Amino acid sequence: MIITLGCKVNQYESAGFAAELERRGCTYAGEGEAADLIIINTCAVTGKGGVQSRNAVRRAARANPQAAIVITGCYAQLDAQQCSKIKELQGRRVIWAGNNQKGRLVSMIFNGGKPELPSLAQMRKKVEEKPLVVQKFHGRTRAYLKIQDGCNAYCTYCIVPYTRGPSRSVPMAAVLEQAELLAANGHREMVITGIHVGNYGQDLGGGVNLVSLLEKLCEQSPAVRFRLSSIEPTEIGSELLELMLAKENFVNHLHIPLQSGSTEILEKMGRKYAAKDFEEIITRCHKKIPHLCIGLDVMVGFPGEDEGLFRQTEQLLTRLPYTYLHVFPYSVRPGTKAASFAGQVAKKIKSKRLAALTALSERKKLAFYEQNLGSSRPVLVEKTRDSRGRLKGFTDNYIPVLMTGSDALVNTVKNVRLSRLAGGEVFGEIL
Repeated sequence: MIITLGCKVNQYESAGFAAELERRGCTYAGEGEAADLIIINTCAVTGKGGVQSRNAVRRAARANPQAAIVITGCYAQLDAQQCSKIKELQGRRVIWAGNNQKGRLVSMIFNGGKPELPSLAQMRKKVEEKPLVVQKFHGRTRAYLKIQDGCNAYCTYCIVPYTRGPSRSVPMAAVLEQAELLAANGHREMVITGIHVGNYGQDLGGGVNLVSLLEKLCEQSPAVRFRLSSIEPTEIGSELLELMLAKENFVNHLHIPLQSGSTEILEKMGRKYAAKDFEEIITRCHKKIPHLCIGLDVMVGFPGEDEGLFRQTEQLLTRLPYTYLHVFPYSVRPGTKAASFAGQVAKKIKSKRLAALTALSERKKLAFYEQNLGSSRPVLVEKTRDSRGRLKGFTDNYIPVLMTGSDALVNTVKNVRLSRLAGGEVFGEIL
């Protein structure tokens, strides 16, 4: 049993564990069957992620009293000492693996594991990492393709640079080989995944960067769609947008962290741009590719965010051309600079601001759907027919579409005319 919490990088790594275990002859426990081995890939990006990780450990240990338990991921890296005190782990065989040991995790299981608990100090050391190889993402049409790990940005609210270590790029040859394997095993879309993907190649030399990698991927696998998971606003250059226009299989979707529309708050966060810079970048993207789907990350309730500064964010988000927001409340992470900042915002105020921006996001999303009605777009069919006989898929610019057709169309790309919007859902007709 493999339990995965958190980000797309964790999802990729868990799929790598599964592939290596299957190669060694292991099989998944059947429904109602007790597992012999449980791997829990934890998360610590927010306080909630840590709570969910501890709860996952408790539940898995209770439900499988005879199983060996492997605990890895960011929460294990951040607070293994506390996690090791969980009552349900006492007297059990527990294997701990830091993020820099994930490539060797399965070998550690079979070789008896290491007694040493992970720590943040381990991530400051340079460690030779063995890349994880994924055969397939079972039950998914969309695959994750990890190209990079770690981060050098050290935003004041973020624990991830401490738990994941400095930025490291996967060599281009290894990325291309992994993409080829996933394509051969039937995946028609891959999400380019990392902790800081725009930093790709800076440690490799030879002119390698994210754009050159994307160009190679698009040329190597013309039948596969490539989608960026997330990219910093300052890393969206003209070359990236030109490539998106030139390559049909580099899809028209960007997910970009804004975090705040207040320059004062952005400075306190340690972000590398002002609000006006962000506005110029998003406006340029929209002007270059009018049908581009743009998603934004926004944090509410950062220390010092009073009503006036929140209004700056709300006003910026009201006038910007984008498609949807991922809004989340600031969460205190011990060990980060922001944890000691004055002006911590009350939970009730965070909830109110989150609700306001969530409502704005819904209006923006529906407006984007409306703008695309009448157009024909390539749709990757991802889900079989529901109870009403409707297939579901996503356009290249990330619009979920319901359509009629055979289940045999799943995992194929079809041109679909987006015909109507009803109940917040887009309906289309396969051409």
